[in-house]
Amino acid sequence: MQTFYATPQSQALATDLQQAVVAGTGLASLGLGHRVYWVVACNPMPAVLIEGGFLSNPAEAAEISAPAFQMKEAQAITAGLATYFANAANPVGAQALPQRLQTMCAMNPVQAKGWVTEQYQRRHQGTGG
Repeated sequence: MQTFYATPQSQALATDLQQAVVAGTGLASLGLGHRVYWVVACNPMPAVLIEGGFLSNPAEAAEISAPAFQMKEAQAITAGLATYFANAANPVGAQALPQRLQTMCAMNPVQAKGWVTEQYQRRHQGTGG
């Protein structure tokens, strides 16, 4: 499983949820991913995207499709949220989005994907990667 976040204020939430879901489900951890996905990047509140298992893996698909596993995963997410909110140092309110994200978030998701790709290519042109 893997948890993605886009903004610095979301990293603590991603960390707490990743740790709780791995501990509560026994799924293998692919760690945290810092990605500019529109669904999490364009949210002024701390936001994450949890990949709580992969249907492309037949054995894992069977496991995560079971209602008992889904309950276990939901309980683990709840535990991760409790940890996050119990930590007074975590931000709990809306934060202004960085300017680069404000530009992207003014677009629809399809336009934003093209814009992110273009920005990435510009940044990495001539750098070999």
